[in-house]
Amino acid sequence: YVDGFFLLEREVTIGEYLEFWKQIKNIETKMTLNPELIYLHNGRYQIRKLFSDKGEINYPYRKDMPLVGISIDGANQFCNYMSKKLGMKCRLPYFSELEKAARGSGKRIYVWGNRFNPDYALLANNPQLQKYKFGAPPKSFVHDYSLYGVYDLTGNVRELVKLKNSSDEYAVFGGSYRNSANYAKCGTLSRLEENRIDVGMRYVVELPEKVKK
Repeated sequence: YVDGFFLLEREVTIGEYLEFWKQIKNIETKMTLNPELIYLHNGRYQIRKLFSDKGEINYPYRKDMPLVGISIDGANQFCNYMSKKLGMKCRLPYFSELEKAARGSGKRIYVWGNRFNPDYALLANNPQLQKYKFGAPPKSFVHDYSLYGVYDLTGNVRELVKLKNSSDEYAVFGGSYRNSANYAKCGTLSRLEENRIDVGMRYVVELPEKVKK
């Protein structure tokens, strides 16, 4: 059993995070909250920022693609920004909430049922991977869709979650365009690594206390 909650039906996009990032006044804070992407180039790892100093999105990313490279601090501050914008409490999901959203009330193995199909979600073995090398616009894969109407809980990008209510333990949920079919099962968790090139987020909007009661 999981208490009721509202969950964004798709992953947060780069354009949505950029809107938040541009309104930050402090230059140092802006630099800290600019998502980092680590690439292997000519045998060496290089760090690239998602945005230029002027707020231009660095190639090959676009506004309609899922946010990646997000830090825990950046994710939490984005949730605070959305809380003010919506007038309701927003936060990162708990693992139990995303698992419930993915699995439904039954014991299904994948969000669409109990048999795996490589065409259904953007994972490393999807035939469309060449078209979406760095993630697809959210809701592009209509079969990666749970009983509760939530998209991309299997693939596209992995997502930040809190492990326990009222704790500061974090992990990443689901699979991404970089992961094999082993990551497709509902409730798949992996540890939070330094390189978050395929890690994004979505958020929960909490129900008002009087509704919960």
